[in-house]
Amino acid sequence: MSNWLSCIQLLLAGRVLVRAIDPNEFLKSTIAKHNYPVELHPVTSPDGYHLTMARIPNPNRPVLFLMHSFLSSSSDYTVLGPRKSLAFSGFDEGFDVWLANGRGNTFSRAHRSMNPSQKQFWDFSFHEVATLDLPAMIEYVLNATGRSKVHYVGHSQGGTNFLVMASMRPDVNEKIASAHLSSPVAFWSRNTTPMSYLYDELMTLIAMFDQIGLYEVGGRSAGSMMEYVEKAIDGGCISQDMLMLGLWMVVGEHSETLNKTTIEAVRKVFPAGASIRQGLHFLQMMKSERFCLFDYGEQENLRRYGKNVPPSYSLGKITAPVALYYGMNDPFVAIKDLEVLVEKLPNVVLKHKMADPKWNHVDFIFGSRGYEAHQLVLKLAKEYES
Repeated sequence: MSNWLSCIQLLLAGRVLVRAIDPNEFLKSTIAKHNYPVELHPVTSPDGYHLTMARIPNPNRPVLFLMHSFLSSSSDYTVLGPRKSLAFSGFDEGFDVWLANGRGNTFSRAHRSMNPSQKQFWDFSFHEVATLDLPAMIEYVLNATGRSKVHYVGHSQGGTNFLVMASMRPDVNEKIASAHLSSPVAFWSRNTTPMSYLYDELMTLIAMFDQIGLYEVGGRSAGSMMEYVEKAIDGGCISQDMLMLGLWMVVGEHSETLNKTTIEAVRKVFPAGASIRQGLHFLQMMKSERFCLFDYGEQENLRRYGKNVPPSYSLGKITAPVALYYGMNDPFVAIKDLEVLVEKLPNVVLKHKMADPKWNHVDFIFGSRGYEAHQLVLKLAKEYES
């Protein structure tokens, strides 16, 4: 009882004094502290979002373009350091590494005329990230490097982003030397995450958030919900065991590759913030059992799409070579859902099942054996350069 009272006092004590940290300096530090060169590059999307890309420069070498997942940032690809994180392994293997940050996360939290306190700022799902942010960043990289193509890597929603971009913007396919998607979420009606049986509760929660003016999830600004979560963890109100148990429920248990020490490093950069609408879009697809555009309701769908239901993404338009990587212990990506995706993609050059039967959703990014997948990605990317 005394422990609970201490927790309540801690959470009611008000906000902790947080030292203001410049996002750009923090982003630089995630790379520079490992003694790698780093550059930051500002990119503006066609609709005015200010995006920040990080680069581990290796001029005149093939471009490795890394895109993060939902609630994440480019730091996912550097947080474990050399030999364990794909960004550093890519540089070591001779690639010019560019790390993208989609709108709304820690490093792309600005707009030319709006600010994050406004509802309109968060009026986007992964569709806008894919059709506006990604093409702008890829075009910037090609102009900056003089290259004609990039090797795209996307984890989870990063894979979703690629599928949306390459189907809605077929012209971008010509700029993709190879695409590597790990645990891509497209068709996911068979997922076994808590979302699969909490749909109604989550939809109610999202509606409540909208009523009280909460449009972001997982953000780390001062006074955010995450500030209180961090206080609860640091104060012992949420134990490491509780944290790990919650993680396993969502991504699949694999304690051999993801331990408490790793989680301590990861939680400094994850979550990095996202629009609640991104999560809503995923829930809509799960319910409809389709990989489709955002559902605005019948009337608005008619105005936007010319039909009362949102159209499916035209995966047959994706001509770039696509490699898929998956694990057997991934609650997000059921094998049958992945097979549906494979059937609809016209140019799948690899479908690789990770050998470890306990390989889960985040082993590709945060697992101690993630390098096994990284080696496959880099090997295939090199083959497309030869």
